Amino acid sequence: MGRSARLERENVIRDLGRARGALSAELEALDSKAGDWTNWDDAYTFVHGDNPEFVAKNIAPESFVQLKVNLIAFVDTSNRVVVEQAVEGILLVDVDTQRVLETNRSLQTLLGYSATELQGFALHDFALRDAATTEECSLECVMEKLSATPISGERQARRKRGSWVSVEVNANLVSSDSSRILCVVFHDISQRRKAEEELLLRDRATRPSDRASSFPTPTSPIIPSFT
Repeated sequence: MGRSARLERENVIRDLGRARGALSAELEALDSKAGDWTNWDDAYTFVHGDNPEFVAKNIAPESFVQLKVNLIAFVDTSNRVVVEQAVEGILLVDVDTQRVLETNRSLQTLLGYSATELQGFALHDFALRDAATTEECSLECVMEKLSATPISGERQARRKRGSWVSVEVNANLVSSDSSRILCVVFHDISQRRKAEEELLLRDRATRPSDRASSFPTPTSPIIPSFT
């Protein structure tokens, strides 16, 4: 192995070590935060339904910034997840029946449905489409492609009144002794998409006219598909 190749290999190993160390530190910090909340009596009574004011008093929007997280979830001993407070929209579906078990307030706001309306949904009721091809599918086809490995991708989700919102969808299977649950997280990226489109239009407007023909016509952003 030449000297330059050896130096490059050493640099890569050193950088990987730094990345591993940073990730370990983040995981340790997260584990510490989770432990603090787990041992909190108020959180315990909230999970067991005896402290309805817990969320309003203790989980504000700034809590996510202070904790450096974008999701706070509580799980009881029966694997029931309390997901009322999160930045992202969260959907829990029973894999066997394909019926909705639970949704959080963020998802209800994102899609424009009430909790009661979503409670009557099945997987095929959640419509998604590819932003570039406008090809539609549903969460049912997402689950068909989902095995033990989580999947994610950018899509547009249909709202109650028929409009579409750009989202990043992450799906994962959560198994317990008695059931399998599909957990789907919807991250609203509509503002990011809007900013990208405005930047593209600004770039086209300021581009010299005599050079305009040398540039290809912008197309819709390439959206990764679920694979």
